[in-house]
Amino acid sequence: MEDKPVIIFAKATLERDYFRHLIVETGKSAICFEKEEICFDNLYSLKPKIIIARIDSITIAWRFVLALYVLKSDARLLIVSNYLNRESFTDKRLSKSVTFIKLTYEKENFLSKLEQLYLEQRAANSSKHHDILIGEASRIKKINAMIPCLKKSSDPVLISGEKGTGKERLARIIAGSVENDSIFVRIDCNAHGREKILDRLATEFDRIKDNPLAKRTAGTCPKPVIILLNNVNQLNETGQAEILTLLDGGSISLDQKKKENEKAFRIISTTEVDLSVLAKHDGFRKDLFYRLNVIPIYLTPLRQRKGDIRLLIDYFLINSTIEKGLSFESPSEATIEKMFCYNWPGNIHELEKLIDQYAIQRDEDIINEHLGSIQMDDRKCDYLYEMFNQDVEISTLEIHNHLTTLGKISLKSICDQFAGFTEKRIMRRALENTNWNRKKAAALLNISYKSMLNKMKMYEIV
Repeated sequence: MEDKPVIIFAKATLERDYFRHLIVETGKSAICFEKEEICFDNLYSLKPKIIIARIDSITIAWRFVLALYVLKSDARLLIVSNYLNRESFTDKRLSKSVTFIKLTYEKENFLSKLEQLYLEQRAANSSKHHDILIGEASRIKKINAMIPCLKKSSDPVLISGEKGTGKERLARIIAGSVENDSIFVRIDCNAHGREKILDRLATEFDRIKDNPLAKRTAGTCPKPVIILLNNVNQLNETGQAEILTLLDGGSISLDQKKKENEKAFRIISTTEVDLSVLAKHDGFRKDLFYRLNVIPIYLTPLRQRKGDIRLLIDYFLINSTIEKGLSFESPSEATIEKMFCYNWPGNIHELEKLIDQYAIQRDEDIINEHLGSIQMDDRKCDYLYEMFNQDVEISTLEIHNHLTTLGKISLKSICDQFAGFTEKRIMRRALENTNWNRKKAAALLNISYKSMLNKMKMYEIV
């Protein structure tokens, strides 16, 4: 089988020609792109195994990572940059296929790195693509870290959060219905009046038992049935009693008339209100609450994780363009800044629908009309603080390493060390979010341009 061409993305003609010349020397073919939009438009059809991207912008780098994630591609991405490195991507699960190399014209170094990527790509298991929540907010990263354990567990999970925060998506990620060959049954608790919940489950099983997935899971297969109780807080008293009975039984049958087809099951519930408060005031059975709340997960509203907005915009935009065969075109910086300052009452769902409309019509007036009149005089919107918040969290391992290197242990020396450590992180984040424009980064941090240059030199930020 003929090897797929290597994709080369670089805005400078000299750099594109240089990388293409090296690729051709290895006996491989290469396709070069100067414009980001055209490159993304062709990723789906070309299905490359290796992508070489000469970029210094963290925003564009994330777009490449997200594009590979949406395509479920096992391609390797080589980012050539003097500014970006592994620390630029705090989400290691999403960027594990990314390799960095300094911009250098040393032929041997580049070819060695390229050969390493080919070996990694051939060894990659293309069938293993783990879905995660998109975002770099601290709570989102903690949930993503939990997902592998959540998939293996059979304990009930209770996902709470406002409407539109992605509770059902998280439930489906945990269930992993395709990867684990399990059966996923979604029950809308607010849609059931007098209808018994167990009758509803039997109806759902009747719908799916004839499809190939259900046949594979019949009989002795140990894979569970995943039951999603959507809006479990709206379950009536009868439904609550039935779920308790189901939990006490420990198994459920795909065919209500054949006990030999009984299977283990797992319940994942979602709620838009605090179920503990309902249980405390007798609005929900306490015994059922404790049975469902074994693994509680809270999804924060989008207004409390505004640092993720740009990442989510790019993710939804790339997803829509690939799914619908459209051309990629990002909104202007001015429009994106307005989106940062909007409060998003409909959360991620609202943002996704808006980006989907924009992707189809490619008209920024759609976004601006939706956002309405937003006061933009104050450039230091709340999103700036959210953007930097994730970078001031320091792990216990980092604390241990720094204390080891301090020599003398005193409160002042510890505080000075971590103040500098935090300042360096925040400065790097400001530079990354301004595409390494030092004047803009200085304005963002409300310091003089001279101070910016001095601090960059002091912290060796290059």
